[in-house]
Amino acid sequence: MEYIKGRPLARLWLSMTLWQRFIVAWTLRSYIRQLRTASAAHERRTVPGPMSDSPQAFGTPVWMFGDRFKGPYNIWTEFCDELNSIYGKRGLGLFNPTEDLILTHCNLSTRNIVVGEDGRLWLVDWGMSGFFPPWFEYIATMSAAFRDAAPENWFKYIPLITGYYPAEQKILGWGNPRDIIERGRIYVFKTPVF
Repeated sequence: MEYIKGRPLARLWLSMTLWQRFIVAWTLRSYIRQLRTASAAHERRTVPGPMSDSPQAFGTPVWMFGDRFKGPYNIWTEFCDELNSIYGKRGLGLFNPTEDLILTHCNLSTRNIVVGEDGRLWLVDWGMSGFFPPWFEYIATMSAAFRDAAPENWFKYIPLITGYYPAEQKILGWGNPRDIIERGRIYVFKTPVF
């Protein structure tokens, strides 16, 4: 592992100009797109969870799903069926069992983005990363922002960075950051973000 000299984006975000924030978001968007493109080359991309030669147990972020869904799962359909067995009961829709899985960071918070001394952006803390559907990055990034009490304007850039997944957000019952109801360590949201 290598030490990255720089400062966490969490310390710099509020002092950045609107243009600097946009450049950061656009750069992060390109990183996410590169991850998605690179995913196609990995032979085990159909197995949800960490990159490995065999299915592995994994911890979905507690702030996303609580303590459930640890796997290991052999294919996305198994994981999706388990998600749908719980979230499908709400009548808000179902997750798609035929989605392609992509490599996701799964903990893309402003504290895990380092602005190097040279101005480059670095993603650190890959402990939650693995192959998941594209919407996982969006939900995980929103979750991390809530957990870290990120500035409200950071939330506005998340859909640009990760893509916007309103259907999945609706299934999970997530909505506007201003409508958060805290329930223990897990957040439940009431209305759509946009």
